[in-house]
Amino acid sequence: SSRTIVVAAEVAVAVVLCVGAGLLVRSFVGLVNVNPGYDAGDVMTFQIVWPSGQVTEPTRLYADVLSRLDADPSIQAVAATDVLPTGGASAFHMSLGGLPVAAGSEPMFMRLVTGQYFDAMGMRIVGGRSFSEPGHAAYPELVVNQEFVRRYFAGTNPLGQLVGDQPRYQIVGVVNDVRHGALTAGVRAEYYVDLTRFGLTDAVRPHFVVRSAAAQGVLGSLIRSVVHDMNPQLGVDLNQQTMSELVSASVARPRFNTFVLGAFAVVALVLAIVG
Repeated sequence: SSRTIVVAAEVAVAVVLCVGAGLLVRSFVGLVNVNPGYDAGDVMTFQIVWPSGQVTEPTRLYADVLSRLDADPSIQAVAATDVLPTGGASAFHMSLGGLPVAAGSEPMFMRLVTGQYFDAMGMRIVGGRSFSEPGHAAYPELVVNQEFVRRYFAGTNPLGQLVGDQPRYQIVGVVNDVRHGALTAGVRAEYYVDLTRFGLTDAVRPHFVVRSAAAQGVLGSLIRSVVHDMNPQLGVDLNQQTMSELVSASVARPRFNTFVLGAFAVVALVLAIVG
């Protein structure tokens, strides 16, 4: 009968939707369980903003902010970076010369960070160390990730090696791989350069990362107070975002898709049972 056909169709649709939802849920669970390569907990991010022309020495300004925040006992580590994880792979694509294995078609990425960045982001230094204090290194220094070592120094100890042309850099440390951009993206060869070596301008607004167990509101007030005391013209763009919130936002679309398909599956299943 037509009633039987309709019920069979409803059951078939419900089964297809339930299977699809199950697969999507499984995929989403796998996504959120991906190790991003850093510990997003207890990390606040912010940028400093100011009217054009109000700051004549941005490099000194950033160094002063880092120094003042680092002196607060509630802060475990504070650093600055040109791009945050989840912020996309928009860092510089700059190849280095003098490598044991020539760079191929896959680009390598340069990240600009300050010395405490790896501690602030909860990354692991698996070999060597972070950057020396400014003025204490014989060569400009590099910290490279494990993928960089696998690709260009397989079977060779990279620590102490000189790479690059102008200038020559010395590799002083190796850190674990981090998934910049989407959590589903593969890791890429990356090298980290001390951000304080670069003269910053009004157009460059690095991100600060602050690791602290203090409550978000308390930490936000502390950051605003430190920056305002330095210069009342400076503003702080917190966006009320911790690294955990940024990571959560990066999977918002697959989370929504999973919810919608799951809701359709439940509705179809209920209709099939009623039918």
